[in-house]
Amino acid sequence: MENPVISKNGGVMLGLKEDIDNAVAAIKASKKDVDDVFQQMIMKTSELADINKKIEEIQLASQMLLTSTKKNDMETAEKILRKMRKIIYDTRVMVVNGIQKSMLKAVQDMTEVESGFIMMSNLDNLAVKFNIIEEKIGIK
Repeated sequence: MENPVISKNGGVMLGLKEDIDNAVAAIKASKKDVDDVFQQMIMKTSELADINKKIEEIQLASQMLLTSTKKNDMETAEKILRKMRKIIYDTRVMVVNGIQKSMLKAVQDMTEVESGFIMMSNLDNLAVKFNIIEEKIGIK
């Protein structure tokens, strides 16, 4: 004959294992979401640093252009202007690419908002599971 205490505890333990496994899965999913956001932030910062560098190059070329025109060195001024035009073009391309990425990201962000709500719901469920675990093992 089966011992009812052992049967009851075995079922509780099996339920606890399942609850804990679900909690671990929810924690792993949350960690992955945070890691993804962090990676995106690093990439965005890098792109902005590149644009800032190009703007600084334009500023330096402008100063060189001013010096060349003051010295009436039109040949150098012409070379600087060509160089500036290329830097400005390259910078515009970088900004346009950034805009395109931002637009795509906006669409993805809307999807992430939905995922965020799902994640919040999962975390709420996780809190409920921990409450159940606490109740089952007698923690108040």
